[in-house]
Amino acid sequence: MLVLDDVATTILNNALIDFYLEKRNFHAIQCLQEQTKQQSGCCKEVMEWALDDQYGDYYIPEQAMRDIKSQINALAATPGAVYIADPLYFMDLMRERFVKAYLEVEGNRYHFVPYH
Repeated sequence: MLVLDDVATTILNNALIDFYLEKRNFHAIQCLQEQTKQQSGCCKEVMEWALDDQYGDYYIPEQAMRDIKSQINALAATPGAVYIADPLYFMDLMRERFVKAYLEVEGNRYHFVPYH
């Protein structure tokens, strides 16, 4: 998974809060929490690997990937809908189909990482 967030900043802020608690500097904790709250208003989104092709890897939002997995599970659970000889191959094939359909819809969010 690709997390679009600054993990180092989060760890540093938590360490500073612990330090300020030891020193009983509650004003500094309040300022740090306000600053963190303002920064958290920025984009924070988890992108999950979805597909690779000859040019690179595609990542889509975690919620979209969950929806795709739900569609695959619903299709697999429907009696007589599809023949599943190899479950792993079926899941991979369906994921690829649903992700390609997701990427074809204009306006859907994705992140592309090209191969070098």
